[in-house]
Amino acid sequence: MVGSWKFVVPEKFGLYQVIGELNSPLKVLGLYVLRLNAGKSKTIQFDDRECGLFFVSGQAELDLNGVSGMFCSEDYAYAPVGQSFTIHSKSGETLVVMPTARTSTIKQAFVRKYKDVVREEDRHEIHGALSFSRSILMYGGMDNEMACMAIGVTSGQDGSWTSWPPHEHGETFEEIYYYFGMTPEGFGVQVCLTGDEEETAYVIRNNCALVIPYSYHPVVASPGNRLKYLFVMGSKDKEKNPPSTYRQAAQVHPDFRMHNI
Repeated sequence: MVGSWKFVVPEKFGLYQVIGELNSPLKVLGLYVLRLNAGKSKTIQFDDRECGLFFVSGQAELDLNGVSGMFCSEDYAYAPVGQSFTIHSKSGETLVVMPTARTSTIKQAFVRKYKDVVREEDRHEIHGALSFSRSILMYGGMDNEMACMAIGVTSGQDGSWTSWPPHEHGETFEEIYYYFGMTPEGFGVQVCLTGDEEETAYVIRNNCALVIPYSYHPVVASPGNRLKYLFVMGSKDKEKNPPSTYRQAAQVHPDFRMHNI
């Protein structure tokens, strides 16, 4: 394991690439962040990658594919390759996290609001049990509506583990975690186990990201704090392993196969 897999999202206003091929071991996925003051706007277009738009905070109007709408915390939209979009910040500070995947396949733009996703039984699931129970909201990838990505949000319990039992999918999928909604004093410990006795741990706080090119990757919250993170999985070969196969791709660590993933 060479170099840190942890990245801190800048507090500066504007558009920034946080994760890419030049500063991480990822080959498919990237992560951009847009931070706007109220009244400011930004038009963006990616000609070589598809883009997800996850609204973390603030309220903004999104113009995408000829349609405008208001977006707030935990709403999501998808812009295919070559599709421009404009974000107009309307109130407070707007923070949008934008996972991307390099592809030439063009899909259709779509929108998924938090209020709808949380009500859909096939998109809102409870995984695990006891001290590793967590809620998962799936925003995209289940129906291969994106070329390479599967995207969702995991919400853990107070002081509990998530991404448990330890599993990995490095042969078929890369992954990014973006942590948000954590208390100022709260933190997590992200463990990365390669399976060949190499072990690394990162202290995780609000507004940071972690890349997972391979390795088992369980994470635990500090007492009194709940972990919440956007997870983005990127297929290394979308023909053999389309986004909808993200769950089947997970290989549980042999020491923990008695646990329910």
